[in-house]
Amino acid sequence: MFSTDYYQVLQIQPTASSEEVRKAYRRLALEFHPDKNKTQQASTQFVMIREAYAVLSDPVQRRKYDLSRFAGQPTSRRIATTPEEVRLMSDELVERIKRNNPDRINRDKLVLDLEAVLSVYHIQLLEKYKDAHQNELLVNNILFCLQFLEWNNCMQFADTIKAIHGLNPISVECIHHFIHVYKRNYYWNRYKILFALLVAIITCFLIYYA
Repeated sequence: MFSTDYYQVLQIQPTASSEEVRKAYRRLALEFHPDKNKTQQASTQFVMIREAYAVLSDPVQRRKYDLSRFAGQPTSRRIATTPEEVRLMSDELVERIKRNNPDRINRDKLVLDLEAVLSVYHIQLLEKYKDAHQNELLVNNILFCLQFLEWNNCMQFADTIKAIHGLNPISVECIHHFIHVYKRNYYWNRYKILFALLVAIITCFLIYYA
């Protein structure tokens, strides 16, 4: 696992393009090159700059680095840099739910983790890359998690993912179908006792006057 924040070394954002990585490297390399800067600190910094550039300029190495940046950290503390990382965060929530008894799910923690996955920054990331495949997988994971939340939280998160720009029609349809089914089940569970009571009263009434 990488122990150095290469984005911080190059003074760029995790969403920086390849061109931005190259420009940052050239600027910092000129500033800290041993031929121009004779301090010991500059020499050390130059080595780190070259190391950071070697990783971030290689798509394969950069992907490995991005995936390792938050490995082992709680979901609520992570910041993803690609749509795939956002989806991987949602994968972990699904797996955690599947490993536990649904009646023992910590719903407060699930809400916090979903807020982290669907942070404003992550949604902007999804809308920037418009990766239909990753977005579809993410939506499916989020919908799976939402069925275990109370009404207000469920509807809030459903509205959040529904508002993401660039979702494919299949994902949009899945969201609408989930909301429809969730509402139907919610109202049924809430009013089924009253419904059963009403049916019993009507049945008694019909028997009495038969």
